Amino acid sequence: MTVTYLFATWARVPTPSPSYPEDTGISWTTVTGSSGLTAYLNDDLEGPIALNEALNAWCQDVGISSAQTGASSGPNDHAWYVQLPAPLPNYPYDPMTGEPIPDPNQPGPGVGGPWAGGLGAAGVDGSPAPPPPPPRPYGDCTGQTYLMLSGLPITTATRAPQRASDGHLIPGSNGMEAPAKLWSLIYAEGAGGLLDFTQPPTRFMQQQWVPAADGQVLWSGVGITGPNLELEPLPVVLDGVTYTPAQRYYRVPTGCGDAGVPVTYLPQPGPGLLEDPVRVQLGEDQSGLFRDNRVSLTYPDRAPVSLSTPYRIGLEVEPTQGVMSFELSSRRLDTDSGLVEWTGETILGRLSRIYPFPEGFFRTGPFTARGALEVLLGEMRATYDWLGWEDLPEFYLRGDGELFPVWLQALVIEAPQDGPGPSAQDVLKMFFEPFGGYGFRVSRWGRLEVIAPPWASGGVPEPALTLTNLDLTEGGTSTLDDSQVVNVCTVTSQGYVFQEGEVLPPASVRIGTHYDATGVDVGSALWQPADGVHPGGGPLSIQVHATVWADTGFIGPDRELDGGTQTVSLPMTPGATVTATFNVSYSAFSSSQASVTFTVTNDLAVRVTPRLIRSTNPTRYDYLFEFTATGQTFGRSATKIVATYGETETGVDLAASLAEYGRRELTLDTGVYQIDAATALSMARAVVTDRMNPREVLTLSQAPPYPVRPEHVGRLIDVPGARGLVTGWSYSEAHTPQQSQSSSQFTLSVEQRLVLNPVPLPGGDTLNRATERRYHRARWGAVRLKE
Repeated sequence: MTVTYLFATWARVPTPSPSYPEDTGISWTTVTGSSGLTAYLNDDLEGPIALNEALNAWCQDVGISSAQTGASSGPNDHAWYVQLPAPLPNYPYDPMTGEPIPDPNQPGPGVGGPWAGGLGAAGVDGSPAPPPPPPRPYGDCTGQTYLMLSGLPITTATRAPQRASDGHLIPGSNGMEAPAKLWSLIYAEGAGGLLDFTQPPTRFMQQQWVPAADGQVLWSGVGITGPNLELEPLPVVLDGVTYTPAQRYYRVPTGCGDAGVPVTYLPQPGPGLLEDPVRVQLGEDQSGLFRDNRVSLTYPDRAPVSLSTPYRIGLEVEPTQGVMSFELSSRRLDTDSGLVEWTGETILGRLSRIYPFPEGFFRTGPFTARGALEVLLGEMRATYDWLGWEDLPEFYLRGDGELFPVWLQALVIEAPQDGPGPSAQDVLKMFFEPFGGYGFRVSRWGRLEVIAPPWASGGVPEPALTLTNLDLTEGGTSTLDDSQVVNVCTVTSQGYVFQEGEVLPPASVRIGTHYDATGVDVGSALWQPADGVHPGGGPLSIQVHATVWADTGFIGPDRELDGGTQTVSLPMTPGATVTATFNVSYSAFSSSQASVTFTVTNDLAVRVTPRLIRSTNPTRYDYLFEFTATGQTFGRSATKIVATYGETETGVDLAASLAEYGRRELTLDTGVYQIDAATALSMARAVVTDRMNPREVLTLSQAPPYPVRPEHVGRLIDVPGARGLVTGWSYSEAHTPQQSQSSSQFTLSVEQRLVLNPVPLPGGDTLNRATERRYHRARWGAVRLKE
């Protein structure tokens, strides 16, 4: 039996030969995408050559030998066909038409950002997984990237969903106690290709890569070409035993070839979720840039808990759904009661005790603030592999009705003069404290998370949660908080920029022994910037002067020659190079030529290489090359921007605020970011407009199952009658042999009154329909109060 395959199509095209304008060529394209052009003078000679070229290209693409095949024309005289003794396995094209065949098993969801997946596609505690990102095309790249899990006894326990005899659906089983999120795609920016988190590989992997006895191929990707693809396998629970991956983060091999990622799981003796505490005190507040968890637990002495062990804890109403992740950092025993009070510390607390840049750090950009954060966190995790993070938002400075994105031309952390340098928290403050309203916290999975303020969405913000009266208990309070009132705001900006200056110190290099070096001798060392000088932003302008000593020996007097001065431009990119060449003559019969080459190294120093190209004997020529370099260096701008709003401006609301509360001034600094005067004034005006009057703060107690959780701190929610930001959350529970009790409350800074209730104002007045007009602009923020 033979099978016919269309392997290429062809067409005649004119050849670009002026000598033989009557000739034609043949342009061919194979079904698999290879193409070429062969000119010919007659069909008998050159036609078969083009035919064989096309056949060889197609055979190479599909992975077969062309030695035992023959090609011929077919029903279409512009098509080439081949006869094969057997069908090609997994051939993705129609044999007769060459059209691609849709693959029903083709992986679906595409790379698009952080996404969790696994058997059941849900969280370890049963919570829904995020929706998959949209597919992306992967072109002709079909290599498999696959994940193999070992150490998990689930090979025979897995079962696909199936229909019972009565028609109802029996859910699939993965041998786990709950639908499990097995891994999280934590970084895939710029990656192309397709991912499939539910099916094993569909091509040759099942035959070529046999899983180990205790493992399974659980994930595969097709045509993954992005350079930055990382996975975080997550702990899972099987038959009461917690299994954790031997390594927390895995960089996935990418490219068009087949590559496997082996992941080994290890059983852990301790529980992942803490259970049966005597007392629990949890909390989180929106206070500044860092919004760390407060964790206090009480257990009987000798309870199976230990210091420096990762734990998660849930609420009494849902003990298996962890709300906080931490390590126990301190232990205090009460000898009277026999109870031990434990204090927890999250990774945010650990960031205050690590020093990731003891030698400083510099990298050229440009970077958005989000891009800068990704680089800094990536550098930290190279040393501290426990550091993970959720998807990061964009960062904006807030103006009066505007959002201002900012860029950094480079990232710089100065090398410390002594000591270990700034802590990781100090580094984050340096780059992200200027972004008011943003906050760093720890997600319930124990990863760093950035909460963006509602106004950063650029549109009308939607609440993250809507509560009803059934979610709250009686006894809530409403107060006016004037502690945050601001009626004069000054914004200063003197950020880091590239600006003109001396980049490298004066230096020299020699050929021969006649001259002594001047400046820095770079004959055997790199030409490097002084400490604290960071070149970049544009090319170096290097001025080179050559002085030459001609030693004629016995034929004439020795003489010094001026080789002249040249200026060369050297781009400040690793590997860039430029050469200055000099010619001198002692006489009509004696001359010399030499050069000096400048090359940028990976760390932006300059390697200087002198070379004597030629010299006419018997005269000996010694050279002294002296050079200086000017260009751009990265540092604090020479221009300082200062803008103030509230001192000379007039308005009923502003005057009332000054009269009632006196001058309340706030100074904001944009830190490492440089902005112009108009942006600074807009930022100052936005602060005064938003904060010239006190905020109404609601303190509300919630009913079980306590829908407001720590992850809502800093987010917008709706409660009956109001919309506002959750600024604090607390939870407590206590257990005795007789009873158990728990409670939770949160504070809400009102952004918008949905139903206006009378609220007492300074001076004995009340906020109601009659008085709201006088108070509306700054009461809950400009133009955000909508009844």
